[in-house]
Amino acid sequence: MKRFLAALFLAISAFSAQTAPIGIVLVIADGTSLELLTATRVYHGGVSSRLNLDSLPRSAFVSTYSYDSMVTDSGAAATALARGFKTLNRAVGAPPPGQPSVPSILELAKKAGWATGVITDDTVTGGTPAPFIVEHDHREEEYLVAKLEAENLGKNCDFLLGGGSEFFQGPAPADPKVAILFTETTKILAQSDVRVFDRWEKWTAAPPSDLSRPILGIFALNKLDFIADGDRQPHLEDMVAEGLRLLQGSGKNWLLVAEAGLPDKACHFNNAKRALEEVLVLDRTIALLREKIGPNVLLLVTTDHNNGGLTLNPGQPVQARGDALLKASPITKLPVITFATGPGGVIDGAQVTPPDPNTDWTRPDAVSPALLKTGSAFHSGGDVWLLGEGPGSEAVHGFLDNTDIYKIIAKTIGGT
Repeated sequence: MKRFLAALFLAISAFSAQTAPIGIVLVIADGTSLELLTATRVYHGGVSSRLNLDSLPRSAFVSTYSYDSMVTDSGAAATALARGFKTLNRAVGAPPPGQPSVPSILELAKKAGWATGVITDDTVTGGTPAPFIVEHDHREEEYLVAKLEAENLGKNCDFLLGGGSEFFQGPAPADPKVAILFTETTKILAQSDVRVFDRWEKWTAAPPSDLSRPILGIFALNKLDFIADGDRQPHLEDMVAEGLRLLQGSGKNWLLVAEAGLPDKACHFNNAKRALEEVLVLDRTIALLREKIGPNVLLLVTTDHNNGGLTLNPGQPVQARGDALLKASPITKLPVITFATGPGGVIDGAQVTPPDPNTDWTRPDAVSPALLKTGSAFHSGGDVWLLGEGPGSEAVHGFLDNTDIYKIIAKTIGGT
């Protein structure tokens, strides 16, 4: 009898696993190089510690070149992930001239009857989230991107959460042409059934209970604040937890795209402490996802490109961790973390002056030294990483292109 009951339990469990709604989560850690992951690991717990990311069972290297450059920007890279083709840098979702449009993974999912959502701690109009929702040639035209996103809410995206309220709610821009776009966006939202939350406190006070109407959450004027500068609300994991609640409660198969956008922002300005703390935010989000998503969910985690050429230099003892990683080495008297490009560099190959060893590089706004001085650190073209688990993740191995990630997701959607 015990054997029969055990066999019956296994059969019921297998049937439940097969019939439970299928989910897909794509997490994009913007501008997060392998070296930044290593530095974060050491910063958090020492050289032998492990991040939550490290326990994902599948891994691959991924090439990221765009249609017109060996070094991609976020718009072209996210377009490859969202739509499976290479496009021009600065484009978001739009194909190169003369090539046809391709539906995004959100559109594929909606056509298949799935629930969908996009979350970012950057602006919702930014280069990474935008290609999943809209097609446009110029990512800098964020007021137009906002208008297109407002038009598409509910059509290919059930909810969109992040920052960027300035593009939807103002203050109204001074440029008359841009002001027209802004006015059109506000009218679209006013005449639609989109539920708008412009502060996290409003969400937590009366959180939406379902996806019967589209949702726009814009919880900061622009991007969210850096966590190293003081606690912020919401955290990325807070928004992801709420997005999961809505998707899992829909009774449908579902797709979630989430961007940790702030490591890239920090690396652009050689702010090492900010970058490290934002990768830890990403890592906590991965821990939350793995706790809540269940066995029928494909989880893919990647970055769109490397940024700044962050490097760990010798000199700190092996037991160093925390802010010790940000200080000058007791041996070389030089900083342990430097960048290849960015505002911390020297101009036009001028003679290098050793950085002041008394500089407090543990400050969130400290600018780590760089080789080449540029107003904003350059993206770099090395291969990036891809991690995964769950059904469909067996395709994550070896060397892939970023367009292959689209194919993996599209195949999972089509397989249902």
